[in-house]
Parts: sequence; structure tokens; C-alpha cells
Amino acid sequence: MGTGLSRRGFLDGLASVLLAAVGARALAGCSSSDVSVRIRRVDGTVQGGTAVVRASVVVTNHTNEARTLPMRLTLTSSSGEVLGTIEETVNIAPAELLCHCINVTVPTGGGSMGGSTLNIVFGEETASASIQALGSAALPDCSYTCNY
Repeated sequence: MGTGLSRRGFLDGLASVLLAAVGARALAGCSSSDVSVRIRRVDGTVQGGTAVVRASVVVTNHTNEARTLPMRLTLTSSSGEVLGTIEETVNIAPAELLCHCINVTVPTGGGSMGGSTLNIVFGEETASASIQALGSAALPDCSYTCNY
């Protein structure tokens, strides 16, 4: 007898491969890479010895299911010193475009905030923006900074 593959064996193997591919696609749909993040605008002000940085972050959920993702924002000085960190959990509705307004208040320590970097991590997605200079004017409200 030859060592041929029967039609039933071939179909069983094909079904297994297809099921594995569908399962892998379903798992891929659950990764946080289905969420994108972009820093829309960064504003800052220095009042006395305190700096306030406001970031408007646009988070887009590209899936048809609600997502809850960890979010971490870190403000780092030009010398690499961490000035402030915020960690929270953000709920994003299915197919939602969310503008999330984040305020970080840090002591300036008499130093310049120019050249500082704002890093934001949503799940596996990251975005960063450089802060060139902070003025002393009041910050615009979030409805202004989140205009698309």
C-alpha cells in the first residue's frame, strides 16, 4: 500500500488549520493595538513655583467592543528627571474617538520646563510631545483643546 493522504485526513487537517487561523485572528482582535493614541495639543503654564501641563489626547478604539485600558502619563525634564506621573484606567466605548484631557501639576523647582517631554502610554500604544516653553497665561479649557 502507498502512503497517500486520504481525503478525510486532508479535510480534517484543513479544518484544523482554518480553525487555528480564525482563533488567531480573534485573539489578535483583542490586543490593545486596536487602539491608537495621539497627543493633540499640549499647553502649559507656570504660576509661582508650580507648573501645570495640560495634554489633550485623542484615543481611538478601532474595535466594536468597549475597552478598558491602563493609561500612564509621565512628564520628564530635559535632563531626564521624572517631574510627575499619573496612572489611571480609561474606559473607551466601541468605535469611539475620545479626547481625554489630562492635567499634571508639578513644582518647577526654579528650573526651566523648556525641553521637557510628555510621554503617554495607553495599553501598548505610546505617544510623546516635547514642551518647548511654558508661559504664565491661564490654560485654555479642555473643550478648546479637544476641538478636532
